[in-house]
This record gives sequence, structure tokens and C-alpha cells, in this order.
Amino acid sequence: MSLRLRLIVRPIAFKLSALMSKEVKMTQRRQKILLLLELNEHVSSRELSHRLHVSYDTIRKDVINLEKLRMLKRVKGGAIVLEEGSEVDDK
Repeated sequence: MSLRLRLIVRPIAFKLSALMSKEVKMTQRRQKILLLLELNEHVSSRELSHRLHVSYDTIRKDVINLEKLRMLKRVKGGAIVLEEGSEVDDK
């Protein structure tokens, strides 16, 4: 591989690796949110933020995305278990 090609490929590979790492962390975090919700039936966004060591806004985005996937129901300040057969309000 020529030097010029290596100089192009390495930064792309590094960015791809960083992106995949970020995706894995996000997936693991969302799995932890669902686990905590399963154990408690209700969790606050503040508690999730504190337990998972991420910002309140990060938790908020995760909860919104999990609700879109019909995995939980958002409520003011947190989330609750989505009961079977119940609908999520599309806002």
C-alpha cells in the first residue's frame, strides 16, 4: 500500500472505529435503561443520568428513541414499563 493511500485509509479506519465504539456504548446504555425499568417499573431521568454517568439530555434522547421502538413509555421526568397492548402516543 502506498504511503499516500495509507494516509487516507488510516484516518477513515480510526473514525469508523470510534463511531462503532460510540454505537456499542449507546446500545449498552439503552439495554441498561431497559433493565433498570424492568426491575423498578418506573425510573426517573435524573436517576438514570446519575446511575449511567451520562448527561440528562443523553438519557432524554435514549428514552425518546426507546419509546419510538415501543420498548417503554415516556412520562414526565422519566419512563415507565410499556404494558402489553398499550399504545405509545405519537407526538
